[in-house]
Amino acid sequence: MSNTSNTQQAKQALAELLDEQQSRTEAARSAQSSRTEAVQRLSQLRATQALDNVDLSKRIGKAEADIGKIDELLATWPDVQAELARRVQSAKDAVQVAGNADMLAELTELQDGERGRRLAFAEAIHNAAQCGHDLRQLLDRKLWLKAELYAAGMVVSAGDLEMGNHPRYFGEQNAIDEAQRLIDEAR
Repeated sequence: MSNTSNTQQAKQALAELLDEQQSRTEAARSAQSSRTEAVQRLSQLRATQALDNVDLSKRIGKAEADIGKIDELLATWPDVQAELARRVQSAKDAVQVAGNADMLAELTELQDGERGRRLAFAEAIHNAAQCGHDLRQLLDRKLWLKAELYAAGMVVSAGDLEMGNHPRYFGEQNAIDEAQRLIDEAR
């Protein structure tokens, strides 16, 4: 159960990183778009100042400062992008490791259940084989007694002397021995 929780936590961490990566990528695209608009605005301000002989230096200074801030942000983007990619890959690896741990835990659980089922199956076969063997001996004894009584001049009804639908191997010792071997292996 805790492994499944670990897998869920790893998947949650990966989802958060992917969301952050997408958000930052969109922010970088937006910054690039804002820079393009700011450069166009700066160009317009300079042209207006030159043509109209109006002092727009404060607005030009602000536009240049805005462009500088955007450039600083965009200058760090490749490093941020690389770090996010590393973190995303690390989170993907963690999901894989946690998933493998889940599968290993499930496999161990299945193996434990399998041992119990194999033992139960072997014991059921052993019981059926032993019961068939005992029934075969009982029916053989009934047949012998009926034959002996017939030889002595008595005709008796001993009931059904056949095993009916039961396979012949249920009455054989090798089936019992094989079932016992399966029990021993399962333990």
